[in-house]
Amino acid sequence: MTRRSCRIRLAHPWSSAAPRDRALWQLYARWYDGLLSFWPYRDLVDRVVARASPEAGEVVLDLGCGTGNVAIALLRSAAVSIHGVDASSKMISVAARKLGNEPRSNQVALVVSDAHAYLAGVADGSFDKIVSVNFLYVIADQTALWNEMFRCLKPNGRVVIATPIRSGSSGLIREHRAHASVRQLLRPKLVGVALVDLAIDAVARRGRFELQGATPVLAAADAAGAEIDDIVSCYGDVDILFTARRACQSQRNDLGV
Repeated sequence: MTRRSCRIRLAHPWSSAAPRDRALWQLYARWYDGLLSFWPYRDLVDRVVARASPEAGEVVLDLGCGTGNVAIALLRSAAVSIHGVDASSKMISVAARKLGNEPRSNQVALVVSDAHAYLAGVADGSFDKIVSVNFLYVIADQTALWNEMFRCLKPNGRVVIATPIRSGSSGLIREHRAHASVRQLLRPKLVGVALVDLAIDAVARRGRFELQGATPVLAAADAAGAEIDDIVSCYGDVDILFTARRACQSQRNDLGV
């Protein structure tokens, strides 16, 4: 099989992350794809792609793209162009290796960058869709990020978000057991993911990440003038999944935005 290549660019990695957090995400890259053995994660990726409903010719931004699992699913779903952004160079390295095996990998551009810095350099109306999976919770000023995402969307574009609102794994394990083999939970990479997730939970409890329920997440989007649709619980009730569009100007005036 001929191996293709993705375009990779180094922009503004880790411009706002603490050194300890950087090390955590770099470590996570080694184990992250253990989640592919985990039914709740595979279901989450499928749900996000279904929500995005990509169409041929569209340009889609995967913000916090990690090791490229959502990008691969989008690329397999339709002939779209993908821009993947993550602050972890190791995550991007893994994503590039995997995407290089995809038939349309020349339609993928990967950027190592802080999300705010990346979006600040993007022209208005650049993307048809923006997707983000398990990333929003690490952003301190989520309203500022929403404003930038909406600026970068084309008219009638939409954002699809899946983000954790609580910690804990019991719901995830129950969901996996209901759909897949318990033995998969013992695969070494998935065990590695579980250990790193424990570290992330510990960091969250010290206040560096926000896992404080759905209300602040939705309020940040609302403050940027979002029109939010179809909020559902998913990923073992750890995440919420929703779609957002920027409200039209008349709606925003009515809301005082």
